[in-house]
Amino acid sequence: YLVCKNAQFAIENYLKGYLLKNGVEPKDNETIDSLYKKCKKINSRFENVDLLDFNCKSSNDLESKFCNSVSKVNKCFDAADELDTFLRREKII
Repeated sequence: YLVCKNAQFAIENYLKGYLLKNGVEPKDNETIDSLYKKCKKINSRFENVDLLDFNCKSSNDLESKFCNSVSKVNKCFDAADELDTFLRREKII
């Protein structure tokens, strides 16, 4: 559960940071998917990172963030790692 939550927060913060760096103010409670789509509009190379259908929301509602299976935790961790690698490769972080 903690691995998934921390990976999710990392993904959300990376995407929000990228948007802010590019003059886009993210709205409250946006999904990771909607943040990702906005990042792709700015930089089409974001398509190399698989975050489609992530379906996590930026909210305090635990049900929308709950990681209830090993496959979900793996997907969260792998997505965060892939995004981190992409941002480093692009020399954004």
